[in-house]
Amino acid sequence: MIGFEIRGKENVGLRYDLPMPKLHMNEVLIKIKYCGICGSDTHQYHTGIQLQSGGKPYVLGHEIVGEVVEINCDSKLPYKVGDWVVGRPFFNCGVCDNCRNGRESICEGGIKLMTLADEGNGGYAEYAKLPAKVCFPINDDVDRTIAALTEPLAVAVYDVRESGMQPGDTVLCSGGGVIGGIIACYCRYLGAKNVVVTATNANRRKWLESLGFKTVNPRDPDCEDQLKALNGGKLYDVTFECCGAQDSYKLCTNMTRRGGTFMFVGVTTEMREIYVRHILVYQMTVKGVNMYETKDFYKAYQIVNNHEMDEDLSKFVTDIFPLEQAYDGYMKAMSKDGSQVKVLLDCEVKH
Repeated sequence: MIGFEIRGKENVGLRYDLPMPKLHMNEVLIKIKYCGICGSDTHQYHTGIQLQSGGKPYVLGHEIVGEVVEINCDSKLPYKVGDWVVGRPFFNCGVCDNCRNGRESICEGGIKLMTLADEGNGGYAEYAKLPAKVCFPINDDVDRTIAALTEPLAVAVYDVRESGMQPGDTVLCSGGGVIGGIIACYCRYLGAKNVVVTATNANRRKWLESLGFKTVNPRDPDCEDQLKALNGGKLYDVTFECCGAQDSYKLCTNMTRRGGTFMFVGVTTEMREIYVRHILVYQMTVKGVNMYETKDFYKAYQIVNNHEMDEDLSKFVTDIFPLEQAYDGYMKAMSKDGSQVKVLLDCEVKH
């Protein structure tokens, strides 16, 4: 079968002789229809293959939707061969204290995505396998492109839940990418009184405004004054830092009210500075988040399956590339012009 793999730093390409995944007990084989290109995948393009792979190339992709074509399971499942599913795509040990307490995202053994599964592969391929217990059946009337957003929506569900945001709160999302945009939409869905998003790119701000959000360019000299003005002259109850940039950390620190919450969401491998005295004096809660937990994925799945956020989510997928053109899709996902939001690969290859 065909798959799109990472082979090293800035070295990706199609592999045409990828072996079909072999099922062990309690696993299912999925014929992938769509797989979203995640920022974590494009980050690997710049950094190279992960140590967990043993230095070997591997197939990327974890935001999947597809059709179940084989089941090897000894227990009753809520789906059968021929049904369409989305899947929670990470693996955790299941036996450490955190896992046993339902905190899979901070598994003491370290979680890994399906891209690095033993004898498996990621979702940028014609087929992939997952444990049967982490697959969820989607209704026939669900738009498959929206279903492909279940995984990033789960990230937003977790981040917002961890923030403690309540209906009527005011929210600032610093960074208007896919995750920042979905967090903004989910906060509004939950009843946030006011949600404002910052983005440096004009095309991205225009897209965010099409979703109904007020936006500010964080590079404007009077950015902070603009943000206060958009919030009735006040600071925000909850801020989500969604891009990992130093200036964004400073902005969220300055824009969080006394007693408010500042959430670290954006991924960065760089050292960042933060003004601790300001945090102390304002007695703000500062919290980091990683991935999500199964209950958050299930909540995202229910939202998608029940069409509860279709109007917003339908605007996220801007580009779809066939698997055979995965490289072009990958480059599009990394485009700096901001004309794209979520790029999907259509993995249904016509042999």
